[in-house]
Amino acid sequence: MLYRSFLVFLAIVVYGECASCPSGWILFENDCYLITSNSSNFAGARNFCLANGGDLISIHDNATTYFIQSQLVSQSNVIGYWIGLTCNETNGIGTNAVCTWLDGTPYNYQNWQAGVPDGASGSSGCANNNCLVTMYYSGTWDDHGDFEPFGIACQQPATCTTCPPGYTAFENACYLITGNSSSFTGAQNYCQANGGGLVSIHDNATTYFIKSKRLYRNYL
Repeated sequence: MLYRSFLVFLAIVVYGECASCPSGWILFENDCYLITSNSSNFAGARNFCLANGGDLISIHDNATTYFIQSQLVSQSNVIGYWIGLTCNETNGIGTNAVCTWLDGTPYNYQNWQAGVPDGASGSSGCANNNCLVTMYYSGTWDDHGDFEPFGIACQQPATCTTCPPGYTAFENACYLITGNSSSFTGAQNYCQANGGGLVSIHDNATTYFIKSKRLYRNYL
């Protein structure tokens, strides 16, 4: 007999006394994100983020990658989005490149396309071996010269905490995901007992978010 351990998804809307993100920004975990397909060179993109109270995004895990992917809007004039990573390739490309996040957080996560960083070979070479980085719709990164036009991905800290400990904020709800097995009725009762309900999904953004947080446990 096959026994399966089902995921329990608990979604609770928590209304805080202050707005977690400015209008037009989207809450994910402890940060607010603003993604626009309006194209700009690197300097213009960063100035746009700074003028709106943030900076170009930094990415440190797969969950954030999936979230950003869910927010990228395909436009014919944009193939990628500037992120807040710079790479000095004076000592070589690939693993020899020295990469730094603009916000000073550790460079502890990578999602490069195969064969890059490569010094932005061709007509889009990097000035003085200093390359800037974009993220494509696939979630992978590529290095470019600073003058190329790309969309903009901004980030700033949330102004207040809206979710209880153990929950993850996404848009206007708090999510708790547990791998404890249960029947549908048991799962529903569990969620209701915690003041919420089983998650409902109405768009790709929520699907990608759940995908980034999911757990698998199957038992034979």
